[in-house]
Amino acid sequence: MNTLTQPNRQDQARNRRRAARALTVAGLFGAAAALAQPYKGDLSQYETRTAAANLQDNLLLIIDTSGSMQRYLAEAAPSSVTASHQNVVDIRRSDIWLRKRGRNGRSSSHWTRASRSNTTLGIPTLSSYKANNKNLSNFCGYFHGAGKSSAGHDMVFIGSNPHRNRDRWRPGVGKPIVHPVGPPNEVYLKKDDSGKLYVCRQKAKTMIDAIGFLGQNVSGLNLGLMRYNRFNEAGRGSGVRNRGGTVVYHVQSLKEQADRDKFLRVRNEQLGMAGTTPLAESLAEAYRYFRGDTARYARNYSNTSRPETKYTTDPDSFRTLGRYNGRGKVTQKGVYKSPITSVCQSNNIAFLSDGRPTWDSGGGVATSCAAKPGDLERGNNCLDDIAEKLANEDLIPGLDGKQSVTTYTVGFDIDFPLLKTTADKGKGQYYTANNYRELLDALKNIVKTTKKPQLVAPSVSVNRFNRLQHRTDFYYATFDPGINPAWEGNVKRYKLKDGKVFDSSNPPAPAVDPNTGLFKQTARSAWLDSGDPPDGPDVKQGGYRAELTNTRTLYLPAALFVDSKTGITQVAGNDKLKPASFGLGSDAEAATLRNWLLGIDVDDYDGDNDKTDAHRYASDSLHTSPFVVTYAGTESAPRDIVFVTTNLGALRAINASNGEELWSYIPAELAKNANIYRTDDPTKNHWDVYGLDGQSTLWVTEPTSVGTGSTRKVDKVRLYQGMRRGGRSYYAWDLSN
Repeated sequence: MNTLTQPNRQDQARNRRRAARALTVAGLFGAAAALAQPYKGDLSQYETRTAAANLQDNLLLIIDTSGSMQRYLAEAAPSSVTASHQNVVDIRRSDIWLRKRGRNGRSSSHWTRASRSNTTLGIPTLSSYKANNKNLSNFCGYFHGAGKSSAGHDMVFIGSNPHRNRDRWRPGVGKPIVHPVGPPNEVYLKKDDSGKLYVCRQKAKTMIDAIGFLGQNVSGLNLGLMRYNRFNEAGRGSGVRNRGGTVVYHVQSLKEQADRDKFLRVRNEQLGMAGTTPLAESLAEAYRYFRGDTARYARNYSNTSRPETKYTTDPDSFRTLGRYNGRGKVTQKGVYKSPITSVCQSNNIAFLSDGRPTWDSGGGVATSCAAKPGDLERGNNCLDDIAEKLANEDLIPGLDGKQSVTTYTVGFDIDFPLLKTTADKGKGQYYTANNYRELLDALKNIVKTTKKPQLVAPSVSVNRFNRLQHRTDFYYATFDPGINPAWEGNVKRYKLKDGKVFDSSNPPAPAVDPNTGLFKQTARSAWLDSGDPPDGPDVKQGGYRAELTNTRTLYLPAALFVDSKTGITQVAGNDKLKPASFGLGSDAEAATLRNWLLGIDVDDYDGDNDKTDAHRYASDSLHTSPFVVTYAGTESAPRDIVFVTTNLGALRAINASNGEELWSYIPAELAKNANIYRTDDPTKNHWDVYGLDGQSTLWVTEPTSVGTGSTRKVDKVRLYQGMRRGGRSYYAWDLSN
């Protein structure tokens, strides 16, 4: 079952003392006195699902480190670069000269003229660069020489006879016409008058930067790295350039900064690009790794004399290291230590490749496939068969349930059918990416998909009609973690009977899988219509999100409005909000955000090409549980309202009978969160943006005598709420009516 990691007792005690000193009730929707800054020791509170062990989900990145990754792509230039930048080259010109790398430029043979009629750039004519970015990438490849017969170039000259105009090479003399290559002197390419500019970027650097972002920002996930082997394997004879892959970073938690730093160090030192693309052999080695089997292509040994000192297997990935005799022969293969330690983990592979298999085989894993090197041309590569085996086999029979691995694939600068088939058979997803942003988005989506939905501690309805019993309604706040701020959230209702959770099926069925502690795919939460499919563990489906409309009722403090308001004011569709209060720069941006807060899908969140319907997004409740107040009614027909607070910064009231949101309120201190969540700002992490993140305390006064079945009505309802990591304030809300 999912539980939360709790702060240590010293932190708990210290914060209780601070809260006790700071808390003052300020009246209706009032902020209280300042509280000390939230402590930083809980970046990933949800990471641990049990109090005894760290059972995060596993993701192994298999990275293409073949020689083709040295090639270049044309990507969108930074937005700060404009057409007036001195290093912008309009490739439609006929007087572009490229100086060959390593030459001094004093001879005409040191220069290549990149004219429209030049066919040496790998495409028919230079003018065809205007057609698509792929041709721009060809220009980048020729310019830099990576992956081409040319050694590349290190300078761009605009004009005529560059070898006779050496005085004009000096930067800063008149209008610059010479463009040295390489950071910080990048060359920016202009192909038309649209205003878009492009920059040449090596594929290896794009991939390494995306992996680095992932390593620095992922939480709640064990992450590992595997690369293709680079050198001859000892004992396999000459002629075998590189076989299989090797785990250079054991799948492990990156919770501590020291772990993140080590991950980046390994990324920088162990991902040199060279060699071929043994796709199936690498996935076969990952199969052995997840099973904890004897290694086949690993490169690390217990004795000091070993064939390589770089690009070696992480020793932490072994239970037993292999041995090498120092004379070109491996005398004992190592035995892997599987990263699978619990039935509660999901196990995943993200396989990134920019090319087709070369020097590949079946990898020694028994499947229906029996490929040999070069078999790709005959349609007999084993990559998809091995992914199918990973997805369907119980890799750790000693654990309850079936421990399988889902395989995701990314075609980087390639759309390759084998990669799609591999993802399909591996029960994952296939992505394509042609630049840094697309690659990072693909990796983020994989991370988000691999993580199992998380559950916050549930709330059980208190029986206000019979103090000797609890009611059977059971409310869960669920959330779907990711990397960017806008985690998905929801609140769902179930029934509790004899200590078990039941869904709303007819008849009710057990909702939780006893092997995983997660909701079954067939589970139906309350509030679903009879024709709706089961929502199961899907955070986006069912719950109160399914009932959200594009006419939500929202209250904001008067200070957030342009027009004069008083107190707490309901937002109307024509109200003007202060842009600065929401971190925005214009009235138009504020109007768009207002409409989004009212529920209108201004960004086509659901992808249906309709920007006027409801977006139904709701943010997460990471450290808070929903709570229920019975306002009136009878025991058989109570009038319950569910309250929940979120990291967007909203307090939400939900009708417990049908799941409809009654209203929401956002304090002024958290107004800037709204647009960050709306845009899912990729420059921020989730732990940069917290809202109403503290637990709530409810105070309800009620009639002195309430008998079973009697009609009742509460007297007063007070809610006290802290912000925890969201800020310094405490709030006291009067929710009596």
